Amino acid sequence: MMRTRKPAKTVRLQRLFFIGLFAVAFSTVHGTGIQGAWGKDLLLGTDGPGTFSYFAGRKVSRVINREVKGVTCTGVPTPDPVHMLTNLRTGSLDVVLVDSRTLFDAFRQKGRFRYMDIPFDNLRILCPLYEMPLTLVVRKDAGIRVLDDLRKKRVNIGAPGSSNRGAADILFAAKGWTRNDFSLVGELPDSQGQDAMAFCHGTVQAMVSIGVHPNAALKQLLQLCASRFIPMNDADIQRRVALHPAYSRMVIEAGTYLGQGEAVETFGIQGMLVTTEELNEKVALGIVTALYNNSERLRSAHPALSPALPETVGARTMEIPFHPGAARYYQTHR
Repeated sequence: MMRTRKPAKTVRLQRLFFIGLFAVAFSTVHGTGIQGAWGKDLLLGTDGPGTFSYFAGRKVSRVINREVKGVTCTGVPTPDPVHMLTNLRTGSLDVVLVDSRTLFDAFRQKGRFRYMDIPFDNLRILCPLYEMPLTLVVRKDAGIRVLDDLRKKRVNIGAPGSSNRGAADILFAAKGWTRNDFSLVGELPDSQGQDAMAFCHGTVQAMVSIGVHPNAALKQLLQLCASRFIPMNDADIQRRVALHPAYSRMVIEAGTYLGQGEAVETFGIQGMLVTTEELNEKVALGIVTALYNNSERLRSAHPALSPALPETVGARTMEIPFHPGAARYYQTHR
């Protein structure tokens, strides 16, 4: 008896299921060209529900579904960025939204990818989609005017494994600080506002966070507690940004929050839309074109969500090549 071959999309979804990823069933794909080897269905990997990556992935999927002819896209939340990039590399995912630091570590096999015996050299950049600045918020009565004033103070660095802890680690490395440089180092999570409560009550005098702006939690913190942002742009930070391609200088524009009269210079990482070299070039070009043609629509969903200006893209590629389809777009729009 002849066995019926399972559709490629079903096989990929089953692979995602067996490694603990959430996905839904998709229909059988037929056709040629764009719908040939890849089919018309793309899986876009994001972080889990409640994250900005998940939110952005849904918006990006809608743009692709509406604007890229012959292609449909569905977001797939993943347990963590390592799973996400591993499944992108092997073809279980077609496109992912991942931060530039994690992407750099994967491509160079550093950090969490240091001991993995599989290469990630087939990863390709489509476009940077949003900025995630490191933000230092301090109590106005803490006597903190510049970044170096943070030493000897009480600071919360977030729970182990959290994005805020990662931000604090980046800051400490840039400044050469250790826990011994502070009178208290808290590890309170942001869940249920534990970190904000400690901050408002004065248990800690400063908090390090990372994420897009405007941020609802920070907005509430600035309104309820006497606090402000501190710039992070001194010589140590500038040196760190210059030496690490995954970091970029960023600005929290004046007026982003009520009472924020001045722009705040800082640095951070970017949310990157990434694929592999296997993605059809016409599909890649169509995706990038659609995102730029709908940049205002994306920005209306959230002010931080918008592809980087074409003339700025490519200045810091982290040694990771752009997909040829994306490169075609940037070559003709600079």
